[in-house]
Amino acid sequence: MQILQTILTILLFIVCLSTLVMIHEAGHLAMAKLFGVYCDDYSIGFGPALFHKKRKNAETYFSIRAVLFGGFVSMASDEGELPSGVKVPKERSLKGIKKWKAALIMSAGIIMNVLLSILLLFIFNVAFPAKGLYSDVVSIEPGSKAESAQIVPFNPDTNEGDAFIVFSDPRADYQASGSAILYYDTDAVATFENGDAISVLATVQEAKVNFSNYSLDSLFEYYEHYTEYEEKEGTIAANFARPITPDSTHNNSKLKSITLSFTMIHKEEGKFFICVGGYLRDADISELSYIDGKYYFDELDPNHEHPEYILANYSLSDYVQDIVLNVNTINGEKKLEAMGMSLYYLERYLPFGTRVSNTFRQFGQASSLIFTTIGGLFVGRGWENVGSVVGAYAQSQTIVSQFGASYLIYFWGLISINLAIVNLLPFPGLDGWQLLVLAIEGITRKQVPEKVKSIVSVIGFVLLFAFMAAIIVKDIVGFF
Repeated sequence: MQILQTILTILLFIVCLSTLVMIHEAGHLAMAKLFGVYCDDYSIGFGPALFHKKRKNAETYFSIRAVLFGGFVSMASDEGELPSGVKVPKERSLKGIKKWKAALIMSAGIIMNVLLSILLLFIFNVAFPAKGLYSDVVSIEPGSKAESAQIVPFNPDTNEGDAFIVFSDPRADYQASGSAILYYDTDAVATFENGDAISVLATVQEAKVNFSNYSLDSLFEYYEHYTEYEEKEGTIAANFARPITPDSTHNNSKLKSITLSFTMIHKEEGKFFICVGGYLRDADISELSYIDGKYYFDELDPNHEHPEYILANYSLSDYVQDIVLNVNTINGEKKLEAMGMSLYYLERYLPFGTRVSNTFRQFGQASSLIFTTIGGLFVGRGWENVGSVVGAYAQSQTIVSQFGASYLIYFWGLISINLAIVNLLPFPGLDGWQLLVLAIEGITRKQVPEKVKSIVSVIGFVLLFAFMAAIIVKDIVGFF
């Protein structure tokens, strides 16, 4: 079953990637046809043709080739006879039309990918409910230890229930590395069978949180805490604090239990608090908006989308009891008891206007990030964010298994804008190179010598394929 699932995931990835390429190349083809440029072949992939056919009385072949990752449209660059034996007049070649028309032909693929990206992001926002996991809001399992500790599950419809006070590690090294740790202010204590007790750092690693697994029983990790914690930079907790697991021992004594003391905020008339980014502070009523029976802090949540920012009448809780998780042996394996707490998961449709604005906000953020990443490469930054087709497949596999169809559409929307912006680069083999040559010829009113273009193209192709090979190797190593 696992093998079949892997095969289907690979096929899905190839279909999605090929669709992006087909739409990109279809943009070139349609614009070339509009301006009368002769197109000999519309090809998906490179290498030997597995399928090569054209309709009766048509001039353009449709081809599917052995290496599916890419594609091209073969156009007549100048007048003369093509390898297929067709004689092309000058007015039907790229050199025979105006420069602005040739530029539009070269830009059409990029434009199509931009439009496709916006369409996919629009579908993601409009056709599917917004999903969210909230790091400081919890759901409580009935009959669980968390319920017995009097923790009240948060209900955004009634604006009632409890929320964590959450502290995010502020060090930039954590945030940049992608290994950010959320430190829950639990005052955790590990107790051993001989009576020893030590302070424990209770953490949730963000990389482990997804929409199919958000139970804190499986997400919490415990580490022995000591004074050098704040002095250790650029490391994650596991590197400098001993992990505390159900089979841990301390001074030759086995772990007996872990006690968690949660600090919560809850509803109380006349009290307004906000807990965001790890800081709890008073909020004056003048800072809040009262909409549909709820108070919102507009500076942080102008669209009223996030339940953790609904602040009406919250104050510090003083009634939450400790949760003691004992170590039990089940089928010969030592396990901590379940606390019955999960990160709060919300799935709902946002107002239509918000969904439309989110589409363009996400498009703008993705575009900005790509430009920033590309710019950073020239000064040695951001190489960890550069990925190949292998890296894209790995991400696609994770999304299919954990997040479902909606986020797969979102992912390919991002890939489409990536493809558009990368093709803008003035590098041989990319559309940006053709646009650069056209710009030089338009400004100088002279043709760039074919020999110069050939030499630059060969050098560029070698460097491009070497770069792609290096990124593929990096992604393969990371994949395994």
